[in-house]
This record gives sequence, structure tokens and C-alpha cells, in this order.
Amino acid sequence: MTKNDIYNGLINQLNSVTKNNGNEKGYNTVSTYYNNVTDFAKFVADEYSLQKFENVKAKHIFSYVEKLKSEGKSESTIRTRLSAIRYFHKEVGGKNNLPDNDRLNLSKRERGTINKAWNDTEIRKAVDIAKAEGKERIALSIKVSSEFGLRIDETASLKKEQIKENSIEIKGKGGKVRNVAIETPEQRKLIEELKEYADRNGGKYILSEGNVKATKRELEKWIESRREEFSDKGRGKNVPQNEKPKAENLTFHGLRYRYAQNKYEREIGKGHTEKYAKKAVSVSLGHERLEVTNIYLARK
Repeated sequence: MTKNDIYNGLINQLNSVTKNNGNEKGYNTVSTYYNNVTDFAKFVADEYSLQKFENVKAKHIFSYVEKLKSEGKSESTIRTRLSAIRYFHKEVGGKNNLPDNDRLNLSKRERGTINKAWNDTEIRKAVDIAKAEGKERIALSIKVSSEFGLRIDETASLKKEQIKENSIEIKGKGGKVRNVAIETPEQRKLIEELKEYADRNGGKYILSEGNVKATKRELEKWIESRREEFSDKGRGKNVPQNEKPKAENLTFHGLRYRYAQNKYEREIGKGHTEKYAKKAVSVSLGHERLEVTNIYLARK
């Protein structure tokens, strides 16, 4: 049996979990876990010829974490990968005790301690790189999330009929519907690009070729593989005193941060109060809690 056969066998086991997922975890959570566990599956297939995911042991985890650290992965990325591994290990019936983050010398996660937002130059560079590679869907997806604050699954599943005259109608987490306003010339221009692209391709979804899950994986993996090319090399330096430190690695979710911060500044620029501006951001993001909005705004 080749290493590729072993890897495909592990992927089939993971696919069975996602297919049979009940109500314990939401679809978006399981999908995110899946996207973060496939790299580990390849690692244990290549390095250990591990054929059953239920047989994952502590030694595999320690070795994988060392690999991620050697590659310069952030602790946040490592913790996310570990959460995915633990979830699938449990779902396939794994009995071995896997090491917790303390044993792996990982610090505890603190929400809202970093600013994940991309800056305008990073967005422009990423879009240019994607276009140069002929990946128009990726370029448009990056622009859609940064201009309208859509989650990755909301971007990948966007349909033409959701685009209204002055807003985009989004069905978000828990089936909650929100309308994200089309307010700026940049947003109007992007809407026309989306309509033209939709008319040209004629699929069910504007930015997915029929498979939303595959598109989400494609977007995440593209950003992970290309971000060194478009990330600001000095993004962690010279942070204003009233702002939180910037994230080491850009992710698709960071585009949503960028939208939130731009939306807030637009509302303040209109003469609205801070409270009103934060509420407007909250509604556009599909959140109701102020503490969540504050995380996106990245202010101390």
C-alpha cells in the first residue's frame, strides 16, 4: 500500500464523520475542522503509515506540533489544528489519550487579543496575485469578504438572487438573515463585477463551481500558500498605542475584520456616535453582542 493510498484511506474516514455529523457540531464548525485536519492526515500517512485515524497517539501529536513550529506556524494556527484532530479522533472512536495544550507547551487562547485585519495594500496584492494566476474566483472572493464582511461560507455560497438593489441578503449562522448595505462606489463596482461574472459562468453559486465545501478549502489553502507574497513584512511593527498587535499570519477571516473596521470609520465619519457606529457594525456582521464587535474593531 502506497503512502497516497494510506492518505486517501484516512480522508475517507474523515469524510464519513462529516457526512454523518449530527447536531453536536454545526455544519460550519465541522467544515472548518475538516479543513484543518487534512494536513495532519497527510503527515501521519507519510511519516507513520498510520491507516486508522482512531489509532492516533500522543507521539503523533507531539511530532506534528514540532513540525508546525519548525514551519513557523503561529500558536493560534496550531491550536486550531489540534482542536480539529481531537474532534475527529473522538468521532471515529479513538481511545488513546491525546496531550493537551499545556503538555505541548502552548499558551492558553485569549480571544480578541490580536488584530486579524488585512490592510489595503495586502488586499490589493493578494487580488493581483490571484488574477495573475488566472484565479478570478479567488480574487473576487477576497474582494467580496473585504468589502461586505461575509464569512467564508457566506462568500462561497453567494447567489446572484441575494444581490438586491441596495444590499446583499445573507443567511448567516443559525439561519439568521441580515442585509449588508451597498454604500460605497467600490462596493457598487464590485457588485457589477459579480453580476458580470455570474452571467458569464452561469452556475448555481457565483463563486463556487457547485461545491461550496471544496471552494472554502481552496480559498483557505490558497491564502495559506501565498500569504508570504502579499503580507506586509512589517505588519507586526509600529502598532499604534490604541490598537492591538497584528496577527502573524493572514487568514480569510481577517478580511471580515477589515470590513468591520472600515464600516466603523465610515459611520464615525458621518457624524454618528461610537455607540451607533458599533451597533451598525454589529448588525452588518450578523452579531448582537458588543464584546464580539469590539474584537473585530481591535481597539484596546
